[in-house]
Amino acid sequence: MPWALNDSNFTGLSYAAMSDVLVIKASKDRLRDAMGNIQWLSQEVLSQTVNIIALYTQRIQTLEFRSSRERIISELIYLAKRFGKHQGTDIFIDAPITHQDIADSINMNRETASRALELLFQEGLVSQKNHYFIVRDVGELQEALG
Repeated sequence: MPWALNDSNFTGLSYAAMSDVLVIKASKDRLRDAMGNIQWLSQEVLSQTVNIIALYTQRIQTLEFRSSRERIISELIYLAKRFGKHQGTDIFIDAPITHQDIADSINMNRETASRALELLFQEGLVSQKNHYFIVRDVGELQEALG
């Protein structure tokens, strides 16, 4: 979107679909023309832009926490909101996430992230099954964050 909307050249960005998608290739001019003529397209692009800003705002807020425990808890709460499916008081995070994925997202090494996660597992706040995390009670997890 930065390239299409304001001529910025971003490199090093890549995206991966987590479900089936339809990709339509269009020139910058064609996209801009379509956005000027099709209201729902403009709304979708604006919505996506707001989502990206919210994502980066959340990441910055998570990185403001000092301890690995706080960062992990903040990230799990965010993932539960973004990908969570309620199952009673549990929230199943419907995305195959590894300890390395979490560590990378909060600027931490995997070993430190795994130790912090293990403590949360022992406390019964979080569990994991086949790379899928389960938040046992998001209220308790938020209380643990302070």
